Amino acid sequence: MNQTVINDFLPSFIPKIAAANKIPAAKVISVFEALGGESKSGFPVNGCTIQNCKTLSYCKYYCGAITCDQCHPSDEGYGMIAATVAKALTKSVESSYLRGRQQYAAAPIAS
Repeated sequence: MNQTVINDFLPSFIPKIAAANKIPAAKVISVFEALGGESKSGFPVNGCTIQNCKTLSYCKYYCGAITCDQCHPSDEGYGMIAATVAKALTKSVESSYLRGRQQYAAAPIAS
């Protein structure tokens, strides 16, 4: 994988795909932001390494026992992705539930 594709192309292209398919921006789940986003301030100049992965903020999401390529998430990175998606889905389900309850409460009672 290419860092330019991962850090620049995909984060800007995915919202365009969603918009082209009439998916509201609020429905797009940004795991990119959860894993550190565009700001490079949390990352060392020379990248994450096995040696610094536990001490630097976002490096832990990309470095694990198997790889430290700053492309493939570590177990912690996959955990953050799962938590981000779960939170977004839970919020969506709760929102749908509340809308349904409001519609039910507003419906006239048949006699």
